[in-house]
Amino acid sequence: MAMTDTSETPNGPSLRVCGREGQRPNGLANMVLQYLEQDLAEFEHKAQAARRVRCTIGMQVQGTPTAITVSFLGDRIVVENGIAGRPDLVFKGPYMLLADILCGRANPFAACLRGRLRFLSVPRRPFQALKVLRLLKVAPQGVLERAPEGKGRLVVAGCVVVALLSMVYFVMTR
Repeated sequence: MAMTDTSETPNGPSLRVCGREGQRPNGLANMVLQYLEQDLAEFEHKAQAARRVRCTIGMQVQGTPTAITVSFLGDRIVVENGIAGRPDLVFKGPYMLLADILCGRANPFAACLRGRLRFLSVPRRPFQALKVLRLLKVAPQGVLERAPEGKGRLVVAGCVVVALLSMVYFVMTR
């Protein structure tokens, strides 16, 4: 079982990233586990934000049975094979698109608007789900660890509006 303990930090309790007990992670789960371990260890502000998120998301690879569930539980993040329980958000797309989203090369909102990424459910907690998508996205090379607050909030608000409108469109056209 993969597990990282970011240990006690001055800004809060430890945050563990782990796989499901007794389960060997599939390729997508292994990639997400490694990414979260590295990213949260490197960027303390992301680890702090992850501690505040209470959300479960499902990711499914289009055209295959490969899927994972990522549960943000406060003191730990659990990544497991398959869609487990009733996630707050489930989305589906090609494997390379999911990898590109995790690597910061693709924007999940733009991919959704282009029809390459599909939401399989209406998010039960949309703002928590947006926080998770924000945590999963890697900052491009050369960008400071923390973006300036002023314009960043306006951009986030715009993304939220676009995401909500695209979800309403998705539900209406289904």
